[in-house]
Amino acid sequence: MKFSIIIIFCCAFIATFTTSTHTATSVNTSKPTLQAEKVTINSSSDKKKKGTGYSVLKSETIVENTIHLTNAGSLKNILSSTELANTTALTITGVIDARDFKTIRDEMNALTVIDLSNVQISAYTGSDGTDTIGIYKNYAQNAIPQFAFWNSESHSIHLLSSIKLPSTLTAIGDCAFLANELQSLIIPSSVTAIGEYAFQECTGLTTLTIPPSVTHIGAYAFSLMQLTTIELPASVTNMEEYVFWGNNELTSVTVAAKDLGIGAFIQCEKLNSVTLTNNVTYIGISAFEDCIGLETISLPNSVSSVGDYLFWGCTSLKTINLSESLESLSDNMFCMCFNLKEINLPASISKINENAFWLSGLQSIHIPSTIQEIGSGAFAYCSDLKTVYLPSSLEGLESAVFYNCTSLDSIILPDNIKYIKGSAFENCSSLSSIELPSSINYIGSKVFYGCTSLKKIVANKDTPIDLTVSDSVFYQVDKEMCTLYVPEGSISDYQIANQWKDFLNIEAIETTGINDELFSKIKVYTSNNSIIIQLPQVFHKVNVTVYDLNGRQISSLKTSNFITPVTINESGIYLVRIENGGQMRTEKVII
Repeated sequence: MKFSIIIIFCCAFIATFTTSTHTATSVNTSKPTLQAEKVTINSSSDKKKKGTGYSVLKSETIVENTIHLTNAGSLKNILSSTELANTTALTITGVIDARDFKTIRDEMNALTVIDLSNVQISAYTGSDGTDTIGIYKNYAQNAIPQFAFWNSESHSIHLLSSIKLPSTLTAIGDCAFLANELQSLIIPSSVTAIGEYAFQECTGLTTLTIPPSVTHIGAYAFSLMQLTTIELPASVTNMEEYVFWGNNELTSVTVAAKDLGIGAFIQCEKLNSVTLTNNVTYIGISAFEDCIGLETISLPNSVSSVGDYLFWGCTSLKTINLSESLESLSDNMFCMCFNLKEINLPASISKINENAFWLSGLQSIHIPSTIQEIGSGAFAYCSDLKTVYLPSSLEGLESAVFYNCTSLDSIILPDNIKYIKGSAFENCSSLSSIELPSSINYIGSKVFYGCTSLKKIVANKDTPIDLTVSDSVFYQVDKEMCTLYVPEGSISDYQIANQWKDFLNIEAIETTGINDELFSKIKVYTSNNSIIIQLPQVFHKVNVTVYDLNGRQISSLKTSNFITPVTINESGIYLVRIENGGQMRTEKVII
């Protein structure tokens, strides 16, 4: 059994609860004597901060001190060494500054409760403040100084469980409560600024309200905590990076701030409920990266732009409603969203940036006619992607755009497309047919590399596209089983052209009409906001006219591909007339 040493002050009596009241009129005020208090030094129950070499005496009684300071910086001179070491509950009124905060942090390690609600924090300039290396520094008025309650190997105040802050407080400094074990704290409604790392690793705080007075939040301010819910008020106009990073117990957030900062909720693994109000206009880079518990989210129509890597690694994300004001999908926006099977793209989007859906779970996608550019690798490694509808607004396909889309079995290339860059369809091992419009004048290296299922290629250009500078365009395509269809009269040109000549079966594109049996096999169906015309053979063409129920012509075109989409802007019932020579049929569809 460990032995205890009992120290008894004021032998006239022993009390189990002690209150001491002090008033400081100057730094030289005489030290008052403590009333009876009992402190037990017990080596078996000393509390030791993990990872440090410091132990703090465990008090068996509540030693309470109420101090009134008329001169800031005098706390250390008012309290005896015994009071400094053993006070567990401290109330201060009057005026304090950074020197008093340093005394509390470095010399009052038994504190569990601090009440500063009625103090005025004065400005201080000097080297005796809370800065960890003692440099000469300016400390602001009405602000908790930087590192004021920091828990570290050299600054240990780890028993502190609650603190009341002054109602006049306007700022909380950098690292003010860094790694502190606080369990209760209310940020006053007077606070406008919270510094970087202010509450990082305060794992005892599970709830914390950010008042609507706050306009600035510094980097990492609330990171690596155990917060469960967060409400970010509209007053916040300046939010630095990674503010709530790594709050692994966080499940619900409500954001009203105009701009959501970089990495705001990165790696909040249990986050599953996100409410973004209509005040939000911008969401920063990686704001929800690696939020692996997030299944659904809606971006309000107030959001016009978002940062890169926005939902990177959100492996559970299944449903997203995009803002109808969103201008583009950012780089790597949905990268590794394995459970995102489908998505509706609003007409406001004009560009899909690089790697936007890289390694996502997409199974099909309809790209609206407003989109003018799709970046490199946008759909790369989407191994479940089977159906893609490309708009006529596209000028070309960038490199590796459908790289390794192993389930993609058909795709329609727009009539006006001018180029297909390197590896665009590389390793699309299920792709069975492709029609190359006559508008194409460039095909890059390895475009159809590894397309082992290709059985039909239709090249509509009279003169073969020069592939001299493009390596391995059809590498691993079975040139014996795949038939290359070219314009009548161009067969001999293709038979001598670089890489085209490798196909053993080069035939003329059929230009005759569709017989009755094939005409009856034309399929008409809807997908999202489009009517789809699917022909029985890739090289046939028919005239299509779409009418509404009032007989008004909505669209008229000639099909140019095996599958042709007709975009419809309004929902309703439509009549689709298909004509080929003397043949005609009409289908009714609902959008």
